[in-house]
Amino acid sequence: MNSFSILIFRLGREWVALPTIFFKEVTHRRPVHRLPHQKGKILQGLVNLNGKLELSVALHELLEIEAFIAPSSSVIPYQLNRMVAIVKEGALWVFPVDEMNGIYHWNLAGMEQVPTVIARSSMHYVKGVIKVENKRVVLLDEELLFCGLKKCLHSNMAGGAL
Repeated sequence: MNSFSILIFRLGREWVALPTIFFKEVTHRRPVHRLPHQKGKILQGLVNLNGKLELSVALHELLEIEAFIAPSSSVIPYQLNRMVAIVKEGALWVFPVDEMNGIYHWNLAGMEQVPTVIARSSMHYVKGVIKVENKRVVLLDEELLFCGLKKCLHSNMAGGAL
């Protein structure tokens, strides 16, 4: 798979992308219902997505990205205050994003290596860096991302604070 479509979104100051095949839905932000005795940062709680309660996570916490920054004045309102639902092998995760950018067709040949600045943090979830419209976008490694989310859930159920 050398060429595929990606969805680009912003978490804090970072532009992030995942292949579109993993996206189930992009929707307005909805209230998150905290889980009792939940003290962790990553697992936020449950969110109602089309009448079904789904797990809501703080992806920026998992990736250790600083939280929301004020949007620029050029941002169109419908691009802000969104939640994204991603799914792989039946596991669905919902998380808020600070801004949606759009869907792009991408070729892996144009991907750059992960800079040392990113690699040293827990952004080890990054497959590489791409340039889109003068933006540096980190392409997430979906295998590592979904594995990290599952690990977060299992650790939380075992009583760990995430």
